[in-house]
Amino acid sequence: MKLIFSLVSFFFACHLFSQADSSIETFFTGNAYLLKEPDVSSKTVIKFKKGKSCNVIDYYGYDFWKVGYKQTEGYVESKYINLDDKLISFKNRILKKRRIKDSMINLSVKRKKDSLENVKIEKKRIKKRLDSIRTDSIIKEYKNKELLKIKERRNNCHYERNEIDQFDNILIKTTEYYLIEESSKTYIKIKKYGNSFLIYVSIDMSLGCASSYSHNKSFVKFKLENEDVITVFHTADIECSDFTLIGSISKSQINRLKVSPIKYIRLQGTEYYKDLDMISYNNFFIDKLKCVE
Repeated sequence: MKLIFSLVSFFFACHLFSQADSSIETFFTGNAYLLKEPDVSSKTVIKFKKGKSCNVIDYYGYDFWKVGYKQTEGYVESKYINLDDKLISFKNRILKKRRIKDSMINLSVKRKKDSLENVKIEKKRIKKRLDSIRTDSIIKEYKNKELLKIKERRNNCHYERNEIDQFDNILIKTTEYYLIEESSKTYIKIKKYGNSFLIYVSIDMSLGCASSYSHNKSFVKFKLENEDVITVFHTADIECSDFTLIGSISKSQINRLKVSPIKYIRLQGTEYYKDLDMISYNNFFIDKLKCVE
């Protein structure tokens, strides 16, 4: 009878656990990104803004929630969502179900403790869980290495060319391409030829051609954090093989670009345009214009 009762209790708990709560609607309390995994060092999925609605799907634990936003799912820390009474109750129900399931699993393992095979399974389960949890020291070491790479890349000038032209006796400085926005693989470099300055903006996306024709001129707009908008038109030959916009920038535009970080970018080709709002290197002009001046 005890065995039957235990089995009935176990299957009841599993049934209870499998019946997930409906998602709970709430809203974001800050600006940040959904994460692919419940880990602050995880890759980002999509950007969200304060006040935007989202649907809470599950409470993962360790202060992370699984939410749905704009047909995308990801993880977010508690500090970025509105934790009202309804959401706290939702969390408590999930934790209660997990405790019931865990207690039933522990009971089953206890009754089968004489089985060597099940002991091995339990050890594997524990090992897998431990392997999935990154220790603080590993996370700190990884972050420090990545931060050092980024700091070196951004704090120093890296050139494709930095020399006097042998024929024109003019100084030419061209920086390397720097990644500005990751999802679209948008890169920018700066070139100085004598007293002239050019920027090259390349995106791994089809926008048509980069054209300098007056009736269909391609351009890039940079909106800065201070709300200033700088427009640079394509001034080179038409380019259709891949979208690389080459434009001349004036001294006045250089001074404006050095004042404030990049907030948004719009790239306009002959057929399409692309707005970029997840800028990964918004201090590019502040850091790199000085490399060619």
